[in-house]
Amino acid sequence: MGSIYVPAEEKERKRWLEKLEEWSETEEAEDWLNVDILGGDFNMVSRGVQDRSDRGKAMGWRAQEKGLGLWKAIAMKGGWIDFVDSEEWQDKKVFTRWNSRNGVRMGSRIDWILGKTDWVHGGRLVKGKTEFLGWSDHEAVVIELKMGEGIEWGRGSWKGHGGLFQKIDGVTRFRVELDLWMAKNTGWEWWVMKGWCSSWWEMEDRNRRRARTKERWKAVKWQEEARKEIVECGIDGPSEELIT
Repeated sequence: MGSIYVPAEEKERKRWLEKLEEWSETEEAEDWLNVDILGGDFNMVSRGVQDRSDRGKAMGWRAQEKGLGLWKAIAMKGGWIDFVDSEEWQDKKVFTRWNSRNGVRMGSRIDWILGKTDWVHGGRLVKGKTEFLGWSDHEAVVIELKMGEGIEWGRGSWKGHGGLFQKIDGVTRFRVELDLWMAKNTGWEWWVMKGWCSSWWEMEDRNRRRARTKERWKAVKWQEEARKEIVECGIDGPSEELIT
């Protein structure tokens, strides 16, 4: 089993998926592509208006389709199909994240569980559904499967998280802090760990955005200072101190 978190912001999502597609061609991605079941927050809708409770009436909803083509190319490499397309998934009207806009509550299906063809269309799915989570704006996607013989249960690994292509120091920090968290919470349940991991990366993303904003502000300020000094100095040009 594998899990994944695809960035929510459109441009970042596109960049991340492009890097994921490149990475999927490497030997390092072989284990990830071989997982039978892959689930997570994709921050995209895959079935158009069918994945929106407003049926596409809200302006700008197509932003949730950005990057879908990139993901489909990756999914084809892994041989993954959405479990919601299985005949055994009875209620196809599924929404996993809810928010309010202009006082109207709207839902979208951005959390998926995917499986290899024999898992999705091989009669292994008993039922699929979503469950309300009081502590999250997302609902849990739940599938019940016929597991068969010779399958061992164990802890999953976060191979497709949002920091996969970030600088190594961030990934290293995450792994260290996750190990510490698991050591302190020996009786953890999957939804508790998922909540902690999501919160950690959300905080990491916020800090990274703040850092980018700060650097951008410094660059703008430097350019303005340089422009003023060049105008003031005329033919002599800016000071050596400003250049360095």
